Amino acid sequence: MSNRFFQYISKIFGGSYAKSGPTFEELLQKIILQDKTHFITGFKSFQADFNVEFNDFNYAHLQALIEKGQTDHFNKAEFISEHTLETLTVARLKAQDNKEYIALFYDPVDFFSNPEVLKIYKIA
Repeated sequence: MSNRFFQYISKIFGGSYAKSGPTFEELLQKIILQDKTHFITGFKSFQADFNVEFNDFNYAHLQALIEKGQTDHFNKAEFISEHTLETLTVARLKAQDNKEYIALFYDPVDFFSNPEVLKIYKIA
């Protein structure tokens, strides 16, 4: 795994690796600013499951979380057709307004070297 992987872990969990590139929080804020349907003023908590294998069990768990939200379902077939990577990063966060969100990230090249926010789901 790349050193960037550990830099992201350290940023979230309070380690001492030097920052390079955007943090997950910064990526989320950027995507939220572009999509006004998600309004998050700040983060109270942030938890990420790194390199989540995209298998049937994890998909079912993710689907169950999303179904509790106020959004459309997550289309597994559509995701696989667009992205060849079989792993995801799933982040769960609580915003300052005490609402909870699930965010999906994926990186086509290397672990978190250029993560992309796929979608943010609001949990009811």
